[in-house]
Order: sequence, then structure tokens, then C-alpha cells
Amino acid sequence: MALILLFLTGLILSIALCLGSLYQHIAFLDALCGAQTDNIERLLKRRHNMLDELIQALRAFTVNDHENLELIVKIHSDALRTLSPNARLLAERRLDECVRRLLQHAREIPLLTLSDEFCSFHCEMQRNENALNASRLALSGLIRDYNKTLKRFPINQFAARFNYTQWALYDIGGDGDELIEAYT
Repeated sequence: MALILLFLTGLILSIALCLGSLYQHIAFLDALCGAQTDNIERLLKRRHNMLDELIQALRAFTVNDHENLELIVKIHSDALRTLSPNARLLAERRLDECVRRLLQHAREIPLLTLSDEFCSFHCEMQRNENALNASRLALSGLIRDYNKTLKRFPINQFAARFNYTQWALYDIGGDGDELIEAYT
């Protein structure tokens, strides 16, 4: 009798440890996705601050292109004001294209390219854009793993009980038309 009781206690303890491990795995993946989303938000804020500086520098050096700069300023302010995740991602995609064009345009202005200050700013802006793209790709992979994990049995039953849901999928385009998912 004591042996059966010991066996049942061991079995219950093993099941409890497995369930705890499943919960920790789901919580860990969810936290990673949240942290990566926060990182993207931080990089976007930094980009918006740097974009203001870039637009001011280009205004000083370009006389003929004020119309294009005003359009970019409007797209930039739209991206900052949007609240809905779908609209924000679309605005950021439009802004991605504008940033690429602005950086290309800045490289074509001889006075700017000769300035050491602008060259270091340009490199910093390029690093931020690369980090943003890398973070988006990382988020895409993390969320894909998270969503796959939530579909597996018994994790799906366990996750539903603790209100873990899949992250919604948004297509923000990019170089490889990668899919980026965002938590809603």
C-alpha cells in the first residue's frame, strides 16, 4: 500500500512538474515576444527623432525638393499619430520607403557627404534601420514559434486555461516581404 501511495505521489509530482514546465515555456515565449515588440517600439521612436533631424538637414541643403519633404513630413506625422496596430504598421511601411529615399537623396548632396557630422549621423541612422529590420525579423520568428507552440497538445489546453492567445499576423512588407506579427 505504501509503495502504491509513493508511486501515485511520484506520478502526481511528475505531472505537476511537467505542467509547470509547460507554463514556464509559454510564459517565456510570450515575454520574449513582448520584449521584442518593446525593442521595435524603442527603435521606431529613435528613428522618428532622427528623421526629424534628417528632414531639417535636407531642408537646409535642398531648394527644389521642398514639396517631397513636406509629403515625407506628413507621412512621418501620420505614423506618429496612428493608434490602431494595422494602420500603424501600414504607416511605418510607407515611412520605411521614405527613409530609404531620404537617405539616398542625402547621399547625392555633395556638401552633406563631405560633412563628418552628417556622415556619422547617416551611419547611426543606417544602424538604426538595420536594427529595426533585424528586430522585425526576430519578432516574426519568435511569434511564429509561439503560435506553433500554442497549437500543440497538451499546451493548447493548458494555455487556453491561462488566457494565452496567439498573436495576430500583420504583413508590413520589407525587403523579403517578411511577415511580422503584432500582439493585439
